[in-house]
Amino acid sequence: MWIGAIFYARMCGDCMDDELKKLGLTEKRIRFLQYLAAGESVEPAYMKAYENVKPRTARCNAYRLKKELLSKPEIKEWLDKHYAGRETENRLLLTIDQRKEVLAKIIMHGKPMEKIKALDIYNKMEAVYERRTKVEGDVALTFGWAGEDDG
Repeated sequence: MWIGAIFYARMCGDCMDDELKKLGLTEKRIRFLQYLAAGESVEPAYMKAYENVKPRTARCNAYRLKKELLSKPEIKEWLDKHYAGRETENRLLLTIDQRKEVLAKIIMHGKPMEKIKALDIYNKMEAVYERRTKVEGDVALTFGWAGEDDG
C-alpha cells in the first residue's frame, strides 16, 4: 500500500479537504487521515503527517490519535467514503510486469531499507524462496504422528 499512499499524497499535494477543515482539524491531523485513506498503515501515516517525530513517539501516539479521530462519526464517515472510493477506483493499479519494473527501480535507486524490502517482494514474486524437489520412481511413504497410539 505504500506506493498507493505516495500517489495519493502527490495527487493531493498541499490540498486540504474542506470537509475536514470544517470539522476544525489541524493540518497535520487532516494529512494523517489522508494518508490513512490512501491505504497507509497507522504508524507510517503518523510519521508522514508529523514529519519530525521519532518512531517510538509514533508508536505511542498513532493508534491513540486514530482512535480519537474515529470516535467522531463525521470523520469515520469521511474516511470510509474515501477509503472505499480508492478501492473501487482502480482494482488493478499495475500489471505484474509493471510492478516488477517499479521494484527494480527501487532496488537500483532507493534507500537501503527500501532496497531490502523491494528485493524481498521481487524475490517472492519470482518464487526464489521456494524449494522444489522432484521425486521420480516408486516411493513408499509412511506418515505417523509422535505420541499417538493406534490402539
